[in-house]
Amino acid sequence: MTDQPFERRNIDRVHAEIRDLILKTDDPKDKAQLLIMLKFSDSIDTLSGITKEVSGKLDEHLDHYDKHITEGAVRDGQVKLGWKLIVAFLAASQGVAWYAIKGHLESDHALEVTVSTIRKDVDMLQERRRIEDTMQKVTK
Repeated sequence: MTDQPFERRNIDRVHAEIRDLILKTDDPKDKAQLLIMLKFSDSIDTLSGITKEVSGKLDEHLDHYDKHITEGAVRDGQVKLGWKLIVAFLAASQGVAWYAIKGHLESDHALEVTVSTIRKDVDMLQERRRIEDTMQKVTK
């Protein structure tokens, strides 16, 4: 009996005392009351065991639920982080593309200015050449 918990030993002692009283009592009314008391005590003992078992299973279930919730929160955090990274990547790509387009437009503008300047220079050179040709024709 010493290897059982105190509560179990106490319940067993109470049951033994009730059984002893039942055996010692000659009055049928007292015996009936003691038998009912023993039955109540057995039922309470059984219900206490079931309650402890259900409580243990509930604790186990709650631990599993907490673990599931934690894993779900981690997974949700990873998904949110993934979306944030995708958005950041798209924003950076858009920035790089805008910068490239802006640079291209600026280089196109510079090229147009250069082409325009060259055309003016060519026109001026052609005009000089015509003048020189005309001068040569006049001097001949």
